[in-house]
Amino acid sequence: MGYTVPMPLTQSLLRIRSVLQAESASEDLRAVSRAMALCVFLWGIKVYLATWYVWVKGIPVLDETPGALMLLLGAADFAFCAVVAGVYWVLLQALRLLPRKAQPVTGTLLTVFIHSAIVVFSVASAKVNQVYGWPLDIGHVRAAGELEQMSASLGAYLTVSAFVMLVAGTLSFPVLSPLIRKGMMRIAPLRRRWALWGTLGVCAAVLSLLWANQLKGMYTYGLKKNAVLHFVQYYQRAPQPSDSAAKLREMETLVGTRGQELLRPRSLHVPDSSLARDFTAPAPAPGFNVLMIILESTSGEYIDSKTTPNLMALAETGVSFRKHYTVFTDTYKAIYSLFYSDYMIDLGTHPSDIYAHPLPQQSAMESVRQRGYSTAVFHSGFLNFQRLEYFWSD
Repeated sequence: MGYTVPMPLTQSLLRIRSVLQAESASEDLRAVSRAMALCVFLWGIKVYLATWYVWVKGIPVLDETPGALMLLLGAADFAFCAVVAGVYWVLLQALRLLPRKAQPVTGTLLTVFIHSAIVVFSVASAKVNQVYGWPLDIGHVRAAGELEQMSASLGAYLTVSAFVMLVAGTLSFPVLSPLIRKGMMRIAPLRRRWALWGTLGVCAAVLSLLWANQLKGMYTYGLKKNAVLHFVQYYQRAPQPSDSAAKLREMETLVGTRGQELLRPRSLHVPDSSLARDFTAPAPAPGFNVLMIILESTSGEYIDSKTTPNLMALAETGVSFRKHYTVFTDTYKAIYSLFYSDYMIDLGTHPSDIYAHPLPQQSAMESVRQRGYSTAVFHSGFLNFQRLEYFWSD
C-alpha cells in the first residue's frame, strides 16, 4: 500500500528545500548588513569609552594593549552580531508563512525592535562602565532594587552623551545597513549564500579565538567585552531563603573547619590583644548627643579641615574614634557591620531577599533608644540607594 504526502506538507517541504538550496543571498545580505550596522555602533561605543577614560578620567586604558591587538577589542561585538545576523535570517524565513505583502513590514519591525533593544542595553551598560569600570551585570540591576528606584537610576544616567549614543544607535539601522549591503553586493562571492555565511562564520570564529588567547588577563576597563554577552556570562539567579544552608556549606568549604563560627558568627575574629582600641570599655554618656556620620565611597585619608571643615569642627569638640576600620568596602555590608556590630557573610544578594521581615539582630539605634535616646536617620539620597531603608526600618 502506497502513502501519499499531503499537498500542503509537500509544498512546505519544497519551499524549505528551495530556501536551503538557493544560491542568491539577497535576504541573507539584508540580515547580515543589519547586524553589521549594529556592530559598527557597538564599536563606536568602545571608541567613546576609551576616549572618555583618557580625556576625562586621565586613565590610559589601552596602555596594556599592544597596537596590533587593539582591533581584537571589538572581536566579541563582531561574534555577537554574527549571531544576531543568524537570528535576523531565521526571522525572515519564518515570515514566509505570512501573506507576501505583510512580510517586509513585519520583518523590518521585528529587526528594528531587536536592534533598538540591544542599543538601549548597550548604552546603559556603557554608562555603568563609566562608574564601575566594567559593563552592566545582574548585580547592578538587583542593587537598584525596586522598579521606582531603577527608573530613577536610569533617569540619572540619561545624560547628553547617553542621548547622543541612543540617537546614533537608532539611526545606524536605516543609515548604515543599506550602505553596508551595497558594499557587500559589490563583492561577487558574497552574493552567494554559503560564501556569505561561511565568510562571516570563519571571521567570527577566528576573531573569537584570537580574542580569548591574546587578550586573556588584560584589564581594559570592560572595553574588550560585549555588553550582552557579559551580562549573560555573569548572570546568577537571585538566592532564595532555601539557599541559606547551601551558602553556609559553601563558606565552610572556603574557610576550612570553622563551621561553628559560621553558624554563630561573631562580630570580630581578631584577638583583643592585637587590636588597639580608643577606649578600654564603653561608658554611659548622659546628656551627650551621639552622631554616626558616614560618607559614601570616601576614605578617611581624604577628610581634613579643608575638605570637611564642619565635620572636623565636630571632631575637635567631641569624642572622635580614630582607629576604626570598616570590615567591608561594600556599602550595605559595611552599613550592617557599623549599625549592627556584626559580620555579614556573602549572601549573594541583598539581605531583604533572604529575610522577609526586619533583621533579627538588634541594631545600635534600638539599643540606645532603650536607654532613653531619641533616634533619627538622615540620608542625602532619601534612602533611595541599595534598599538602605531596610536596615533602619524599625
